[in-house]
Amino acid sequence: MLDTAGGHGDGASAFNYVEGSAGADVKAITLHEGDRTIDALVDGGRWTAWWPADPPTGLLGGNVTITLKDGSTRSVPGQSLFR
Repeated sequence: MLDTAGGHGDGASAFNYVEGSAGADVKAITLHEGDRTIDALVDGGRWTAWWPADPPTGLLGGNVTITLKDGSTRSVPGQSLFR
């Protein structure tokens, strides 16, 4: 689940970020934003990711792939993670 997302900066310092909670069975989360693939940090039931974005929109426009500890994966639209 996504708890917060946003964007900051401009030009070369601009970036988007997301942060959320992950179930105990989640091993990895990968974001697919345009031609970028962003591997989130998953630790202690939380996950976060950030990537360069000019202009920063704070939105997830692509898909998110969730990999579970058993090796299975699930791909969902990034927008579906917003409450």
